[in-house]
Formats: sequence, structure tokens, C-alpha cells
Amino acid sequence: MMVSENAAAEDSSAVASLLPLASGAQQPYVSELLSFTLDRLHKEPELLRVDAERIQRQMQEVAVGNYRAFIAASDALLVIRDEVSSVDKHLESLIGEIPKLTSGCTEFVESAEEILEKRRMNQTLLANHSTLLDLLEIPQLMDTCVRNGNYDEALDLETFVCKLSTMHPKLPVIQALAAEVRQTTQSLLSQLLQKLRSNIQLPECLRIIGYLRRIGVFSEYEMRLQFLRCRQAWLTGLLEDLDQRNPYDYLKGMINYQRQHLFDVVNQYRAIFSDDTSGNEENHDGGLLFSWSMHQIASLLKTLKIMLPKITEGVSLSNILEQSMYCAMGLGWVGLDFRGLLPSLFEEAVLNLFAKNMGTAVENFQLVLDSHRWVPLPAVGFPANSVNDESLDDVTPPSSLMEHPPLAVFVNGVSAAMNDLRPCAPISLKYVLAQELIKGLQTVADSLLRYNTTRLLRDNESGLFLSLCRAFIEITYPHCANCFGRCYPGGAALVMDAKGLYDGIGRLLTNSTSRGLPKPVGDENKDKSENSITENGGIPVVENGVAPVVEQTNETNADEKEQKQSWESMASSMKEGSAGQQEQPAPRLQIYSTSDTVSPFWREKYEREAKKHWDVFYKRHQDRFFKDRHYLDKEWGQYFSGAGQKVILEVGCGAGNTIFPLVATYTDVFVHACDFSPNAVNLVKKHKDFTESRVNAFVCDLTIDDLSQQISPSSVDIVTMIFVLSAVSPEKMSLVVQNIRNILKPSGRVLFRDYATGDLAQERLNCKDQKISENFYARGDGTRAFYFSNEFLTSLFKENGFDVEELDLCCKQVENRSRELVMNRRWVQAVFCLSDDTNSDTNSEAAIRIDYPSGQGKMELDVDDNILPKPVNDLEVDMSDSVAVEMFGLPTSTDSDNEVIELKLGGWTFKIKVLSKENQHTCKSTGLMLWESARFMAPVIARNPTIVAGKRVLELGSGCAGICSMIAARSAELVLATDGDTKALDLLVENVMSNLRPPISDKFTTRILEWGNKDHIEAIKQVNSGGFDIILGTDVTYIPDAILPLFQTTKELISSNDQAALILCHIFRRVDEPSILSAASRFGFKLVDQWPVETPITPSQSIINSWFPENGSAEVSRGPLHILYFQKE
Repeated sequence: MMVSENAAAEDSSAVASLLPLASGAQQPYVSELLSFTLDRLHKEPELLRVDAERIQRQMQEVAVGNYRAFIAASDALLVIRDEVSSVDKHLESLIGEIPKLTSGCTEFVESAEEILEKRRMNQTLLANHSTLLDLLEIPQLMDTCVRNGNYDEALDLETFVCKLSTMHPKLPVIQALAAEVRQTTQSLLSQLLQKLRSNIQLPECLRIIGYLRRIGVFSEYEMRLQFLRCRQAWLTGLLEDLDQRNPYDYLKGMINYQRQHLFDVVNQYRAIFSDDTSGNEENHDGGLLFSWSMHQIASLLKTLKIMLPKITEGVSLSNILEQSMYCAMGLGWVGLDFRGLLPSLFEEAVLNLFAKNMGTAVENFQLVLDSHRWVPLPAVGFPANSVNDESLDDVTPPSSLMEHPPLAVFVNGVSAAMNDLRPCAPISLKYVLAQELIKGLQTVADSLLRYNTTRLLRDNESGLFLSLCRAFIEITYPHCANCFGRCYPGGAALVMDAKGLYDGIGRLLTNSTSRGLPKPVGDENKDKSENSITENGGIPVVENGVAPVVEQTNETNADEKEQKQSWESMASSMKEGSAGQQEQPAPRLQIYSTSDTVSPFWREKYEREAKKHWDVFYKRHQDRFFKDRHYLDKEWGQYFSGAGQKVILEVGCGAGNTIFPLVATYTDVFVHACDFSPNAVNLVKKHKDFTESRVNAFVCDLTIDDLSQQISPSSVDIVTMIFVLSAVSPEKMSLVVQNIRNILKPSGRVLFRDYATGDLAQERLNCKDQKISENFYARGDGTRAFYFSNEFLTSLFKENGFDVEELDLCCKQVENRSRELVMNRRWVQAVFCLSDDTNSDTNSEAAIRIDYPSGQGKMELDVDDNILPKPVNDLEVDMSDSVAVEMFGLPTSTDSDNEVIELKLGGWTFKIKVLSKENQHTCKSTGLMLWESARFMAPVIARNPTIVAGKRVLELGSGCAGICSMIAARSAELVLATDGDTKALDLLVENVMSNLRPPISDKFTTRILEWGNKDHIEAIKQVNSGGFDIILGTDVTYIPDAILPLFQTTKELISSNDQAALILCHIFRRVDEPSILSAASRFGFKLVDQWPVETPITPSQSIINSWFPENGSAEVSRGPLHILYFQKE
């Protein structure tokens, strides 16, 4: 029992242990099994089998009955399996992409955070927008402050920005703002320094230095240095603006500037930098101010040393000395007294001036003596003044010297020297200047002795010569000593005590006593005619601009003017009289023009460059040259007034001197203004009264352009031509008149004013050889002027469809008392209208009258002591530079006519003086300039000295330069440079003396040579009788008529040596080489070689090609130089 119970318990426990193993769906069934009895459990398998069979049958029945559903379910199952498999694969791919998704999400989060940060910043920016705009406008505001001179506000802004930059060093906006402010600060700094370079006073200087200290760019030492540099730049600018062409005015202005402004600068420096000790001599470095001041004083003294020798008048030297002493005394108040340094400078200048004047006096004496004709002159008596009486005020040259023109010229020169010495006579130079005077007197005495030795005089001529010698001892010598005594007390004794000065002349007079001296000219000579006196140059002296009246005892009707001429006029008359008696030379061939007009080349050049010259004129003078022509209203007011708007055309408007007075006077006029100078039209457009509504200004050349392209035809009421048609070539004047005719209304008028024949300017230009054609001239600045006659002007307008309504010849005489000039000004004034059938008869005879400014039938004298007369209402003159000089008789400097060309050849530097380019068009001689082929040929000779080595060289037509001859002189045995122009030879001698030194200069000779002139050829043969081995000519073949005489002369002068050669060089332009070869053959010359050519004439020689470097020939061959090498056949 116990066993069965135990077995049952074990079974129960085993079943209970099985329950957890059953699935959720099986647990109810298991629970039911547990409740069965054992029998029931033994039956259960059978029951289950029966149920299984039943279910199987049912399933079979169901499957048979619903087979389609099972088939569909099977298919669906297959599809589901495939889909599940695909999903499984996609799940695996998804699992692989999850890390990327995670990373993208992370990046998105970070980007979102950045965007949020920017958004927060933008929100902050938007909230502070106005403040930020204020900051960004600081540079512009600061720049405005700087430009308006509000420097305090600008510096406050700069300080504020610097503080911001320090507080926010990492903010880009603040740093960019600071960079812009620094640039504006630099502009402020430049502007402040520029103000220091201007004319400012101490208060302004203090303000500027204060600003510079606030900027903090400079240290204190640099600040002082900058201050002195800027003030010096200002002083230098003032001095550079002075005109150095007039040394006196330049020095006067310079000293005045230094006196005023140097004193101010020193005081400004001491007031601003009060702690500076630069004036203390104990300071080891001298101090900035002291060093700078000494530099300024040294610069002033250096300028004085350079410019004083250029002053040619003693009064000017005296004035400069007075100005300098006054300046030094004024600067002494600031410790810069330099009076002790002035004497040596002025002593040297006075000595040079006196020596130069004495040299001129001696030279003039020699010239007059050499050309003097020994004929009796009227005696006027000897002076009664004592020689040693220095207290006498009258030191007028003795009138008795009129009998001896050479001595008169010399005394006049000595008087001029004394007049220059007297205002500025240093005591320290007393003995030196006395020796200079004695030297001059000794030279005159030696000249007289030499003249007596070298000249063969007839008995009557010898007597006159000895009389001149006696006058030199008894009158000239004491008078010169007396003049010197007026400059220096006791000076006369120094001169009179000179030992042996006239011993030679004394012995000459003593030796001639035995032969008997001719009696002085008696009263019978006093009755000789005026022509005799003029013939011998007997003209009274002028001293200091005052002509002494020479008393005439027998001619009561003598002209007073002939009693008031100068010693210089006497000498000039003698030269002209002597030249007039000489035999006229035979006609000669010259390679330069002898016509009274300019050459065709210059005529074409003036025409071609007319626009350029006027453009330069207005560029140089701007609107400061001509006065406004307010007289138009007075002369032609009736034409401008009237009902309705008047349309005016101003031809050649210039700077608007006609336009704007009309616009200001007549408010209802419209003006067309044209000029062919663009600079002139620009000046009109820049005028303060220019408005496009009233003035139409345009560029137009009326000889070429069609006016109707700018102005409607027949639309102009009045055409004004004021001093404009004279600038047009006469051949083209008709084109201008026709052009204005097309735009003029049928009732219109042409108002004309221009230069008339007989004007003073025309007379001056005639003397200057600047004539282009009849009444047409070129001025020194390249502009041109035509002088109208009434006949020419009337014919010009009538031939082009105009009638003459009015035609006046206006004359005015202006006197300049200070220069004793009387200037006759003449211009023609006319009114023209268009001709037609109805009024041609009535207008053909216009009244032609001569108007005088006084309104009377005589000339009016308008006297003014100044150089330029005051403008007169009805006077308009041409004020071009050269005409102004000529019109008022201002002296011109010959040095300004030349220029120096520097050439470096063969290790030598040559400085060649030639006629300046600005003056070449006024000179007929071609020898006063350096021609191109000489420039090219000189380096060839320098590189190849064997061309002339040891040979005798002759240069034909060397001109004033002679550069080829000077190069040849280094290697040649003898060099002779020739030219047919004496002016060119004189300048050549000057160039040789300044560029060559012995022994080279000893081999160099110059001679005049006109080709074909037998006398000249014989004179050259006397210099070198054996002929010349090399004859050279550069640019001497451009005139066809000169070629035959050239070869004829060469044949006479070339050596008999077979190797002797003629070398001709020219620049290829219009040279007729066939004519050269023909002339050469005619006189027995053959062309041996020429250059450049591809194949030499004699290939075995190749003479010219050997002159050029191996690699240089090709380079030179591209140049324009042509060389022809001839030898005798």
C-alpha cells in the first residue's frame, strides 16, 4: 500500500514537472490529463488515435472539398517565403547603413548648432545695428575732418579707434577700422607737413606741431628735424620761382626772401622748441638749428658767388651789396650776422667787372685804330681842368678827343668802367684796380707802338698819328688817372706814378721832333662841311646818358642832334665809313642763303607747325598776355546793340579777351568762338564767365575746316577778326574769308583790326632777317605776323565777295623817356559787308582815313617812364615775346642765342657751342649748327684713327662745330678746318679753344674758304703747300650749285699722293648722288668705295667696311649715313 502510494506520488510529481515543459496552448490539455484516472489515461491514447483519424478524414474531406484554397495557400506560402527572404536581406543592408545614419545625424546636430550660433550673432548685430554703422563711418568722418581742417576732431576720432583696437584685438571689424583710420592719419600727417611747407606764421606753426605731437609718429628730435626740413622746402620753392635769367632781380629777390623768412623760421623754431640749446656753442654737435642756419647762410653765399659775376653794372653790384649787408644785419638779431663773409665775394666781382670793362675798352680801341683813316678833323680845344684836381665835379671826357676817334672810344670805355666802379669801389682793391687801369693804358701804348712799326704811313698821316700819340700822353692818360681818383682818394697819383708806361711813345715823339710835327688842325678845318665830320666819325661823347653840347663858332644852323651823339656812335661811324670805302668783293658762292627772306625749309616748317607754336604760346602765357578788349563797345557799339539777339563769331578767340567783354556788356548776344589752338579753346572754357548757353567754343582751322559744320550757314550777324588774320599765310587768307562768308547773314558785318605796314614791330623784324615773304614775318617764338596795307586788305575782301564800309589807318606814337625810345604803332581797322547788286556801287568807294588818337592832324606823344607804356583804350598791340623785346628796344644777350651740345667720343668729352634751336630759323648761315652726318662720322674717325693718322687733313664746310676735325687732330699731322662763314669760324675758334689743349691744339688751324675763290685757295696753299692727304666734307653736297666748286677746290688742294682721298658724308634726304659722281669724274676723281652697299665697288679693298666693327656694321647700316670715298684717277 505504501508502495503504491509512493508510486502514485512519484507519478504526480513527474507530471507536475512536465507542465512547465508544455507550451501555452498545450497546458490546458495537460491539466486535463492530470485530472484523469489511470484507466482513463490508458484509454486516452486510443481516443486520441480515433480523434486523429477522424481529424485526418475531416482534413482529407476539407482538402478535397477546398483543394483550390490549399493550392492558393501553398502558393502564398512560397511568395511569403520569398518576401521574408528579401526582407531579411534588406534588414541586413539596413543594419549596415545605420552607422552612416548615426554619423549624418551627428553632423546635422553640429551644423544646426553653428546655424543657431550665427543666428544669435545676427540677432546681436541687428540689435546693435546703429552703433555699428557709427563705428564704420568713423574713417569717412575723419577724412572729412582732415579735408575741412578740423584736425582736433580728427585726432579725437583716431584716439577713440586706437582705444577700441586695444580693447578688441581679435575683432576683424575693429582691426579693419583701425587700418583705415591709420591710412587717414597718414593723409593728415602729409597735410600737416605740407602746411609747414607754406607761408604760415608762428601761431599756425604751434598748432601744427601740437597736432604732430598728438599723432606721435615722430620723436622730439625727428619733430625738430621735420620742422626745419619743411621750412627749408618752402624757402627753396620761393627761390625756385624767381627768374634766374636776370641775375640782378634774382639776387635782389633771393636776399629779400632770406632776410624776411630765415629770420621768421629761426624765431619760430626757438618759440616752438624752447628747450633746444642749438644756439649754445658749448653743444658738441652744434645743434640742429645752428647747423641748419649755417647751411642756409652757406647756400646764400654760394649763390652770391655764382651770380655776382653775371652782373654787368656797378650800380647793380652796389645795390646787391647794400641788400646783402642789410640782410646780414637783420639776421644778426638771431645770431646769423654774416657781414664779415661778404667783402671777398664782392671784391672778386668788382675786380672781374672792372677787368672786363677795361678789356672791352682796349679791344674797341684796337678795332677802331685798325680801321681808322688818317684825315684831319676839326679841333675843338683842350680842357682847362687840372689833371690832379680830384675835387672837381666835372670829369666829362675832353672834347678835344673828338679829333682822335680811337682814343675817344678808349676813354669812353674807361669812363664806362669807372661808372661801374664808382658805386661799389672796395678800398682793399685800390692798388689792384690801379694796376688793371695801368695795364690797360700800357696795352694801348703798346698797340700804338706796334701800329707805328707795322703800318707804312704817309707824311700827313704820320703827323696825325703822332698827334694822337701826344694826345694819349697829355690828355687820355691824365684823364683816366683823374677818373680813377674820383673813385679812390689818391688814386690819380697811383696811376700817374706808373714807371715807364709811355716811355716808348715819348721816345717816338722825341725822335719825330727832328722831322717836325704837323701843326694842329687850324680854323680852316672848322669850315669843313658836315659830311667831312661824319666821314671821319667826329661825333661828340655821351657820358652817363647826358650828351654835352659842343660849341660851334661858325655854323649857327647846325643840327643839335649831331652835337649829342656818343663815343660809341663815333666808332661805329668810322667802321661803317671805312667799310664803305673798301672795294666790293666779287659775287661768291655760298652754301647758305643770302636772300633777305627765310629759307624754303623754314617757310614750310613755320606753315606746318603754326598750330603748334600758338599752342605753346597759350600754354606758356595762359590768359595773362593780352588785355581784355573793352574798346570794342566804343568803336563798334552800334553793331552789337539793337533789337533781337545778336549772333557773333569770334575768329581766333585766343584766351577770350574779345568774347567775355562783349558777353558782359551785351546780355542778349550769343558768341561762337573758334581757334585752331586747343590750349586757347580750353582757356576759354575754363574762364569764370564761360557758360554754354551763351558761348560755343570749339577748335577750328579756318584754312582747312569747314565752318558750316559747326555753325549753320547764314546765321551769324557779326564776325570779329581782331589781330588774327595776320597770323595766317597770305596765300591762305582767301580760304579764311570765304569760310566766314558762308556763315554770315546777308546783312552781317565783319569787324576787322590788325597790324598795318610801317608798324614798329615790322621795322624790328626787318632788321632781324625774319622775313618770310612780302610784309610777312616770323617772330622769335615761331608765331607769324602779316602787316596789311590798305590796298592788300581791300583787294582781299573784294575778291571774296565783300564790300568795304569803313577803312581806317590808326597811328599812335608812344615814347619811353627812360630808354629814349619813340615807338610808332600802326594798325588798320575796317568794317566789311557782303556785296550784292544793289549796294555794290555805293559801297565800292569807302572812306579811307587816318585816325590819330589826339583827334588832331598830328601824332600824339604818350610819354611814360616805364618800359611798357600804359595801355590806351583804343590801342591793341601784338605782345609776343620777341616783338615785345624788339618793340621796346630791350637788349638781348648773345649767350642766350647759343646752346652747348655735349658729345662723348673716344674717351673724350666735347662741349660744342652752337646756335640754339630756337634761333636757328632766324639765321641764314647753316654753319652755326651741328649737322647729322658730322655726328655720325666723328665716332667713325674716333674708332679708326688710322684714317687720318700722320696725315694732313682738310675739312670743307666744317661749320662752328668742327667735331670731325677736332677728333682727327689727335692722330693727324696737320688739321685745317675751313668754312665760308666768318661767324661760324669765330664760333669754331671758341669751341677749339675750350675743347683742345696743346700739343693737339697746335696742330689745328682754321681758315676762311669759299669754294672756287682763288685768293682763299692760295692762302690755304701757303699754310700747306704740299696738299692734303685727306679732305673731308660732311653734309656739304645738299645744294646742287655748290657741287662743282667743291670738286674744283678739292682738285686744287688735294695731295699728289696716290692714296690721297676725298671723303664725303651726307644724310640721305635730297642729295643728288648722280650729280656728285658726274662732277667728280669731270674733275678727275673716281669713286673707290661707298657705304652702305651690299657689294663694295672694289671688293678686294672694302675700305669703308673696315672702319666698322665686325658686329657693328649691320647696326650702323640701318642709320641714314652715306659715305662716298673718292681718289684721283
